[in-house]
Amino acid sequence: MTVLTLKLLGPIQVEQEGTRLHGFRSQKTLALLGYLAAEQRPVSRTYLADLLWADMTATKRRDELRRALHNLAVLMPNCFRGDRRIVQFEVSTVCQVDLLTFGALQAQADIAALTAAVALYRGDFMEDIYLHDCPDFEMWLLAERELWRQKITQVLQNLITYHTHRGDYKSALNFTNRLLSFEPWHEEAHCHQMLLLARTGQRSAALAQYEICCRILAEMLNVEPAIETQRLYERIKASRMSLPHNLPPAPTPFIGREAELAQLKGHLANPDCRLLTVGGLGGIGKSRLALAAAALMAADTARFFLHGVWFISLVGIASADLLVSTIANALNISFNGRTPAETQLIDYLREKEILLLLDNYEHLLPQTGLLRRILAQAPEVKFLVTSRQRLLLREEWLFELAGLAYPAEDEVGGDIERLRVFSAVRLFESNARHVRRHFSLAEAQEDATQICRLVGGMPLALELAAGRLGTLTCAEVVQEIERSLDILAGEWSNVPARHRSLRAMFEASWAALTPSERKVMQRCSVFRDGFERAAGLEITGATGPLLAALVDKSLLHFSPSGRYELHELLRQYAAEKLADFPDDLEATQARHSRYYTTFLARREQPIKGPRQLEILAEIRAEMGNVRVAWQWAVQTGNLEAIGQALETLIFFFEFQGWYLEWQKLFEQTLPELDWLVKTEPQQGRLMGRLLMWSSYLMGRLGYVEKWQMLAQQSFELLHHYGPECDEGMALLGLSYPLVLKGEFAEARRCSSEALLLFQRGDDLWRLGYAADTRGLIAAQQGKGSWPEAENYLQLAEGYIQKLGNPWLLSNLQRVFGQLYLRQGKLEAARQRFQTGLYLARQGQQRWDEGFELLYLGQIDQQLREFQQAKQSYEESILVFRDIGERYFLAMAYYHLGQVCQAEGALSQAQQQLQTSLALRREIEDRPGIVACLQVLTEVNGALGQVEAAERYRAEAQQAQTARQTEQTEG
Repeated sequence: MTVLTLKLLGPIQVEQEGTRLHGFRSQKTLALLGYLAAEQRPVSRTYLADLLWADMTATKRRDELRRALHNLAVLMPNCFRGDRRIVQFEVSTVCQVDLLTFGALQAQADIAALTAAVALYRGDFMEDIYLHDCPDFEMWLLAERELWRQKITQVLQNLITYHTHRGDYKSALNFTNRLLSFEPWHEEAHCHQMLLLARTGQRSAALAQYEICCRILAEMLNVEPAIETQRLYERIKASRMSLPHNLPPAPTPFIGREAELAQLKGHLANPDCRLLTVGGLGGIGKSRLALAAAALMAADTARFFLHGVWFISLVGIASADLLVSTIANALNISFNGRTPAETQLIDYLREKEILLLLDNYEHLLPQTGLLRRILAQAPEVKFLVTSRQRLLLREEWLFELAGLAYPAEDEVGGDIERLRVFSAVRLFESNARHVRRHFSLAEAQEDATQICRLVGGMPLALELAAGRLGTLTCAEVVQEIERSLDILAGEWSNVPARHRSLRAMFEASWAALTPSERKVMQRCSVFRDGFERAAGLEITGATGPLLAALVDKSLLHFSPSGRYELHELLRQYAAEKLADFPDDLEATQARHSRYYTTFLARREQPIKGPRQLEILAEIRAEMGNVRVAWQWAVQTGNLEAIGQALETLIFFFEFQGWYLEWQKLFEQTLPELDWLVKTEPQQGRLMGRLLMWSSYLMGRLGYVEKWQMLAQQSFELLHHYGPECDEGMALLGLSYPLVLKGEFAEARRCSSEALLLFQRGDDLWRLGYAADTRGLIAAQQGKGSWPEAENYLQLAEGYIQKLGNPWLLSNLQRVFGQLYLRQGKLEAARQRFQTGLYLARQGQQRWDEGFELLYLGQIDQQLREFQQAKQSYEESILVFRDIGERYFLAMAYYHLGQVCQAEGALSQAQQQLQTSLALRREIEDRPGIVACLQVLTEVNGALGQVEAAERYRAEAQQAQTARQTEQTEG
């Protein structure tokens, strides 16, 4: 039987066994064929005649219809049925219609069927048919074309989503190209195209696609891209070509876990998985597996996380209160004091595609609020968490980790390669050869596999067991583990069974140590986040060879960074042992506290000099130990140690922007010391210093009244107890809130007295800071004080340049620049801001960098050097977006919009101003909203978009009136 194929999706075609049929008498004959095939119902002959030949008499209409139907019946026999009144296209196996095939494939809804459906769609429905004299037919045809366009669009969107989720970006790109080929104005498809290009490493092409989208929307629809599209463009623009991660190098080869690794990668690639917790017993290998999975994602970050993969160890923090600063430290974020640190962190992450690996979360439970808020407000952030306990969040996907695979007893013997299939055996063999170079698995296979079974395939236990082979045979290791397991089961009856193997392993390892090794090992438990060799020797009383012996026995790990590290479970076990010797515990903690408070004291001067960045890095590495040392000094009332460490610690918090941790530290410290200082009045100086730095903290956090109150209290104490250097800092702390309140005379007096006090000494940092502050006060007071301001700033410059501290140098340049900008000395201001920008970048002070760029843009804007202004604003936008600073980000977009307006690039101006307006609405910046609305009124008017201009004008007037009313009522 001859089979015909009717193709209506695209130019209309009829094929007979692959050969195209010709001979259709007219376009209207083909139109009639298409109409009947699409309608799939009986149709009145009179209606068909009126539809296609309305301009003829009734008789001629009937004749034309009859001729057309005869022509179709000859060319396509057995495809039509009817009588004198009606006619219908016959659905049968004789003629296949692409419309019907498409519908059936779409209904199946599987990927193969949908892909086949796309192949059927060659173009718009009956693409080559146009009957200008048949308006009713043309209306029907337009409706049908839109219907089928919607169907193919839905099919293509389903395929794009499917292949994107699978990570098959090449296939997804093919389908977005197909969609854009017939709907070039489809903005969502442009967004898919941009993101897919970025994920395949074609960042420039992704950015170019945005420009294509803008042009098409402007030309075809006379609209700007949606805010979401603009933000996607900015997100891609901000992503780096060399993608970031901070994953530590693996200390040993990663063995086994191939299936688990593939599963983790699949989960992390799944857009629905936002929080993935790798759970399991301590020592089961959660961290190593998570790091291996993170390394896989980092190796192909463009496909998954445009802004990188970041490792955050939580071992050294005792409370979730420190989680914000710990994450910020890993991401190298510096905070300012105007808004809460958590808000700044979330703002930074809000539009980032980033994977955060939080390692060892269990001790922070049940506090998970920060994770919940980040998940809610930063939709592209994912968490990979290792924890012995579930986090119990709705978003959590749990990946429970068991031990490595090991052979059953009846699988031992015969071919040794069959044993190496089991990853527990391979791990044990690898570690055994580190200790005993000629270890033979073939000779020890029964005992080696028995060890694997006894420890349940636990990686940490396997490593510890292998470490014993320096002095024992495999058979002896088995005997010790079995003997200890029996004892532990009775003695530790309150410990879950799954923990007993690990405790037995620890007991066996402990029993193998010499008395000197045990003493050092238990003293090592006072460290957090590892320790340097010098600290280990001094605090534990160890020798170099003794530490090396503990490394050889796998109880300590010597990292590539030169630090000794102790597994947290081992540290806890060692701490239990140390607790059995209260005198040694107290003495060791005292040595630890003394060592690290002295460590801080020795860096008090260097941190204020040219080595600031180096010192900050040193302190960051030891923050776990510093926290413990400070807490011990506070608990034991060691006021001398606290006084020695205080200033360095405060400067560290200030330069890093760790205001939240600074606040938590003081909230814990002040109540503990208040009673002690009251009983020892001679310690009034220490309390005065604590109050003084508390006042500075309140200033960073924006609490003006508390700032002034604490500054006044600290001044009263320090004026009495001294010395003058501390009294002067209290006076400077008091001057700032006075300026904010407009009390310039008193602020000038305080800052002048402070400067005089400092001039009696030789502390360049205090001298420079005081002169800078005095100049800032004069600059803000008004035009009459500007000469005085310049004199003080020049004085400060002499001190600060001699000192060479990056933070003070950057701060001074900005104050100079602000003064010159007020004075209209634009070139002098530009020079200062450029110097400040250089220093900010050298010091990795991102907030200062963005601020300097913003001021440079304003100078060029005033000078009508628009290209340079645009460059500065665009760079500041990248910085502020990167750190999550939305207030100044909105300001940068606003000024960029003004520059575009001045250049006559009105569409670009409209885009930048709309972005600024959206941001200012989010942060409720009412003056900024009014300013944006006013300029948008001008821009839309110039574009001829009268309705939009009037809408913006009315809203601006309404917002301005509301603001004036609030100010009047206030």
